[in-house]
Amino acid sequence: MRNRIAASGLATVFILFALVLLFIERAPPIVALFAVILAAVAADFPKVRQTLTSSPVLWLSGMFVAWLLLSIGWSIAGTEALNNGPRIALMILAAVALPVLCLAQPTHVKEQAGRWAAYASSLAVVLLLIETLFDMPLLRTSRYMFNNEIFTDVLPIAAQRLEGVTYHANLYLANRLSHLASIVAILLVPISGYVFQRGSLPVAAATLIAGFVGLALAPTHTPLFAALVALSFALVLVAARGLQSRRSIAVLAMLAAGAIVLAPWLAQTLFALSHGELAGSDVSIIHRFAIWDYAAGVVAEQPLIGSGIEAARVLGREGVDFDQLVPGHPLNFEALPLHPHNAAIQIWLELGGVGALMFALFVVMMTRKASEHSNEAISRALLVAGWLSGITIAHLSYGIWQYWWIASLGLVVAMMSLMFDPARQD
Repeated sequence: MRNRIAASGLATVFILFALVLLFIERAPPIVALFAVILAAVAADFPKVRQTLTSSPVLWLSGMFVAWLLLSIGWSIAGTEALNNGPRIALMILAAVALPVLCLAQPTHVKEQAGRWAAYASSLAVVLLLIETLFDMPLLRTSRYMFNNEIFTDVLPIAAQRLEGVTYHANLYLANRLSHLASIVAILLVPISGYVFQRGSLPVAAATLIAGFVGLALAPTHTPLFAALVALSFALVLVAARGLQSRRSIAVLAMLAAGAIVLAPWLAQTLFALSHGELAGSDVSIIHRFAIWDYAAGVVAEQPLIGSGIEAARVLGREGVDFDQLVPGHPLNFEALPLHPHNAAIQIWLELGGVGALMFALFVVMMTRKASEHSNEAISRALLVAGWLSGITIAHLSYGIWQYWWIASLGLVVAMMSLMFDPARQD
């Protein structure tokens, strides 16, 4: 009975995850917590305890969460840090626990949950393609039915508006696709490879093409870039094979760790080198460079312990105007709008060098864990590619403490762990 509940429950949760990313983009934390509860129903807890005691990455995660909670004591965010810090810590712990619990299921539960994780990944790709190709029909319908909202290119004058209906610009609705696009970018290469491994090359190719079309038409460019990075690295690993692929993964992990440790200095160097060219660049690129440069300057004031959890929110309210960073630019943005849109710089800013070093070690360990999850070369390449896509997005978009993002990463890692579980590979 417990096994049936866990298997059916996890299958349902994974499908719900794909749906809420489109329709209720703030709901992944609720989905992730349900997944933790369902996975705990049938988990082999002796195996869970063995994993907890023998896995360095889990111990490191615990140390990181403890440091995060300690930073509440010196955070400049005050009551916000006190209110949000424990919630962030619990969300991280839930995200870390979910893959551990999923892999501690009986074999037949993992088999069923793994299949449905693949179905859910494919569903996410299909949903993104439908919404981007056909002008968001599902989103438009749901928002009208449940919220009485209509989205249009030109807002009608008051006399032409329907009573009880709220009107928004299309861009507002299009931006709702960013969460779904980001998760598709992480899952796309792994799910395409998963289908290919099961002998269906046409379906695998169709999945990959559909995913890239959806990402190319999405309103934000970061997920497309991340998926291209993942695909390129996966092809390199498959071509390298054997010992060379393991060396490539080790080099990737060390480069990523080095970039995290050096992030503030790299940000300031990039801004200094490109400052003269920024005025003519894409607005999003200009803004990222300016944010990172400004945040790096703040890091220098508290380089060891940082300004405390949630400090970026306070600093964002007090930030200088964007035109002071790029003189003469016609647009006006805050230098630090809530978060730096870069995981490494945000951790440096809030948790200092201590937190950044732990994060760098975490990235190295997780990269190694992804590569060791399977002895099969293609599966190894797919898992590392998915992880690399997630790391890329984390350093170009979103605040690292956003609940939906933490929960989604935990769900994605659990789904990929089950899909490529060595015990169920053919």
